[in-house]
Amino acid sequence: MLRKFPKLSRFLIYYFLSILLIYLVEHVLLSQQVFQVFNLNEHLISDIQFNDLYYRKQGNTGADTYMVKEKKIILVNMQEIPTTDTGREMYISLFLKLNEYKVAAIGVDVTFSKQQKDVFQKVKNNPKIIFADKHSSSHISFPNNGDIRVPKIGGHEQRSIRYYKNDVHSFGAKLVKAAYPKIETKVGEEPQFLIHYNSISSGLSHLNNAENPNNIKEYKFLNVSEILLDSLNIYKDHFKGQIVIIGYLGDRKHSNADFDIEDKKRVPVDIENLVNRDPKMFGAVVHANAISTILDKDLQFYEVSDVTILAINLLICALFMYVLLFKNLGKLWNRIILFVLTIPMLFLILYLMDYGIYYKFGSSLLVLLVIEEMYEILEPYDKKYLTKYMKND
Repeated sequence: MLRKFPKLSRFLIYYFLSILLIYLVEHVLLSQQVFQVFNLNEHLISDIQFNDLYYRKQGNTGADTYMVKEKKIILVNMQEIPTTDTGREMYISLFLKLNEYKVAAIGVDVTFSKQQKDVFQKVKNNPKIIFADKHSSSHISFPNNGDIRVPKIGGHEQRSIRYYKNDVHSFGAKLVKAAYPKIETKVGEEPQFLIHYNSISSGLSHLNNAENPNNIKEYKFLNVSEILLDSLNIYKDHFKGQIVIIGYLGDRKHSNADFDIEDKKRVPVDIENLVNRDPKMFGAVVHANAISTILDKDLQFYEVSDVTILAINLLICALFMYVLLFKNLGKLWNRIILFVLTIPMLFLILYLMDYGIYYKFGSSLLVLLVIEEMYEILEPYDKKYLTKYMKND
């Protein structure tokens, strides 16, 4: 067979080897089992996705639309509330004030220990108030709760939070259903969906008083005290009909909460770091972005399936292998071709994401890099043994 069809046989041998090598790199070398001794997968490799370049391109220009333009979600900082019985009474006062504002729904991104007094009997059954649930027996259980846990991907915890539970029982879905009962809360058919972040880095947006241009005060979020002391209801028009999320958003007096680490997440919209990111975004803001994705169909990504990506990668593999084996262009031209193919791919993922299509770019780039390196390693042996064997009768 090898001698009868030498060109085809040579191509198939290299094609098989390239596919095998790609599989080994993707599913073995980069697996947690191999790198766990060095702890690299958790802190480095698992966090690299070239698709995150999309958010770097966005920069700060298209950020925070859910608070500045759409005004569908408003954040309230609970940092001032003490973790005492008195603090729990403040939550009750806050709920009453927000109801006075006629908000659409209230999400409480806080869990309450059973070790302290349960003062929430009067609001537990309010369908407009959704409490955070971590499924912990040490916390107070509420009939109206939403799961705040993010899904595992491939059996591993997410380092940068990209996916949200596509479940009617999630915190985001419960809030959307409480605010807008007729809206579908499922995003596609998968058990998780990609969060389309429209807020960059920490995501703490300004809430501008557009109705009163003389009031130029801008603020990243409202503190609880500002709402409780609002005897004239000056914030009512901002809050009316909106979803409110109460959560920890840091201390304004502490460099705008840059150094707070409580309930902060690593997110792909950290435009300062592509690798080894720092926790930047508060959990309440992650939920806000997820809710924004649920509410706006234009923000929902269509994620290209792994089967489709595999088919595309096999095609790329075949075309590039054909050029390497039969065109004899030399190492320089091979690398130029690799460069010419790679750069358009980077722009392609940015273009596709602009139109709501999420194509995992990393594996396709890996295909090109692995094949080119493999060919350079095997070429001397190919000429010395394989080609010589095929020419022999």
